[in-house]
Amino acid sequence: MYDEGHVMTINVDKNFRRLKIGSLLLKNLIEISKEHNLKLLTLEVRSSNIAAQNLYKKYGFLCVGLRKNYYKIHNSNLKEDAIIMTLKF
Repeated sequence: MYDEGHVMTINVDKNFRRLKIGSLLLKNLIEISKEHNLKLLTLEVRSSNIAAQNLYKKYGFLCVGLRKNYYKIHNSNLKEDAIIMTLKF
């Protein structure tokens, strides 16, 4: 898996959202991945996080799967599914 990248976390403080910081971070991550000759990037995103899903789709990520009950919802016994998204270069 030397030619694959896995995005663990991209997070923008809620006081600074809608300033295109997430787009900048993602764009730079994609450029660096290409410079290192990666063939693909993969990430998981909460099924409820439509804004993040739309950002990833804007940069070419495709939904390729689902991880049931992947995220634990803070201070509860509830869990949320993750959507697996991949960008191939």
